[in-house]
Amino acid sequence: MSTLSPVDEATPHGAASHALLGGGWVRRAAAVLLRPLRVASLILVSLGLGAGVAAATPISALVISEVMYEPIGADNGRQWVEIFNGTTSAVDLSQYELQWGRAGLSNSVALSGILAANSTWVVGGPTSGGTNGNPTYDQVVNFNPNLGDGSHPWAEDGLALVETSTSTLMHIVVYGGNGGGFSFFVDEQGNPAPIFDDSALAPGQSLEFTSTGWTIQATATPGLEHASLTVVPEPSTAVLMGLGLVGLGAIGRQPRLRRRVHSLIAGAH
Repeated sequence: MSTLSPVDEATPHGAASHALLGGGWVRRAAAVLLRPLRVASLILVSLGLGAGVAAATPISALVISEVMYEPIGADNGRQWVEIFNGTTSAVDLSQYELQWGRAGLSNSVALSGILAANSTWVVGGPTSGGTNGNPTYDQVVNFNPNLGDGSHPWAEDGLALVETSTSTLMHIVVYGGNGGGFSFFVDEQGNPAPIFDDSALAPGQSLEFTSTGWTIQATATPGLEHASLTVVPEPSTAVLMGLGLVGLGAIGRQPRLRRRVHSLIAGAH
């Protein structure tokens, strides 16, 4: 006479049901029940909203995103500045200007044009080629005097984006001067601006702003969308409605799903 194991005693139909567990009907039943949830999770992941989805910290402001001040060869006519609009609306650049100088912001140029949300704008030139990253200029400006090249041993160079009507400092980058010492510039909060050590920058390379700060870009990328600054779009009303319908459909189908699971179990027996 056979003896039932503890698992068989606790499980209906004894050893036969225990064998069915190994046959995979539980996995099939779970797949049926979880299908609507999988659909919803795929939608969330595609939007970058699912748990555990890695996403860069978006920049929600108008910023200087890349600077080419040290092209290969002569600087004149080959320097450029890229501006990124991290807001959710288009920006009228005629309300802003670029200011620059060594140990102070003593030079300026007015900006112009409409910069769309989540887009870049390249100012500078007029020369474009392999020596300066092949930029396509949205606004042609030959900086006069040239942007500082960070070569002075103790006086750093600065470049700032300023809102003209209120003289509000929107963004600033300070570089050179061996990356240390006293800063002649202030940051957006009115504190001494940090000095970026650009001593490793080679001609033809650029300074690039990321969600974690400034870095040297070995290959300049003027006008290209920066993944580390890109705004994560809010899901549209239609998308949110679609997610809601998926959830409602899953709830409404629960009785049917339970019947399907029961039929799977009955068929397995």
